[in-house]
Amino acid sequence: MIPTSTPNPTLVVPATCRAGHHLEPRTTSVRHTGADAARSGQTPTGFECVVCVRLECWRAQFPSGAVPAELIEPESYKRQREVHGRSRMPRFTALVHFESGWQFAEPDSTPQRRAERRQQAQDAQRDAEAERERRERDAAEQRERAEHRQQADESLSRIRGLMGLAS
Repeated sequence: MIPTSTPNPTLVVPATCRAGHHLEPRTTSVRHTGADAARSGQTPTGFECVVCVRLECWRAQFPSGAVPAELIEPESYKRQREVHGRSRMPRFTALVHFESGWQFAEPDSTPQRRAERRQQAQDAQRDAEAERERRERDAAEQRERAEHRQQADESLSRIRGLMGLAS
């Protein structure tokens, strides 16, 4: 008997493959289990970089030929389709997380969208850096004010001590 309450593990796909190609739903083929009567859904079991596979095929057929640029561009690939051809996303796509930020449920990435997302990430990083610098500056000013207060209190104590001796 197959347990029905087993949680489905999430497949984490890194931002880039070993060869450095950008991995997203468009450039990644996710292997998964099929659905049958005993299992109600599909579970992701692994992934492959489609760019690497196509480059290997190209180099096997044309060992001395130059690799066409369109084999490397993500725009040359389409998202993985469901085997049955239904319009909704297959169940396994909910169990896949792409570290590149582009998920199966999101609109397909384009160079413009990737550039916008990269710009947003850079802006967020710049804002975080500015906030960190502001906090450091505020903390330094606060330490300086506390130091001045302490020096003023010490000076006042000495003055009071001297005035007490003088009277």
